[in-house]
Amino acid sequence: AHNSLDADGIKHVVRYLSGGFCEGLDLGGNDINEHIETLAGCLDEHHPIWALSLSDCNLTPSSLGKMLPVIAKLKGFRFIDLSHNQELFQTKPSALGLLRRYLPKLEDLKRIHLQDVNMSSEQAIALVEVLPETHSLAHVNLLGNNELVKLADAKTEEAQEEACALYASL
Repeated sequence: AHNSLDADGIKHVVRYLSGGFCEGLDLGGNDINEHIETLAGCLDEHHPIWALSLSDCNLTPSSLGKMLPVIAKLKGFRFIDLSHNQELFQTKPSALGLLRRYLPKLEDLKRIHLQDVNMSSEQAIALVEVLPETHSLAHVNLLGNNELVKLADAKTEEAQEEACALYASL
């Protein structure tokens, strides 16, 4: 994580992944948005990777759309960290549709981190609606999303109603 990977560094990561021995990879803190398709291209349904951190990798819904379909085919994939990728939920369209489509296909997923991704309460509620379809999921991290944090201390009637809707969905 945070090792300033450039195109040459990505080539080394791809070579390592292509070896078929990597079970967990932390690419956090590296701007890999332009390289995500290359990384996804070396994973197939038989790859042993079960944990992937893409935290703070400057991901967009478009780049995530190149990786999620590949991850959804992996057998035994259990953990993904998408934290600190602000563009995932602040651009239109957001990554919500992708997550709603692919999370239920991640049959072995146990843990997902979506910390500080600029998620709104409406997006959180819409995401939570599909979580029961992800049968093995045991842990969801939504901490650090400012709009959700503000609801914890809601003062106005409207904000309190929104907070109730969010917490009821959880």
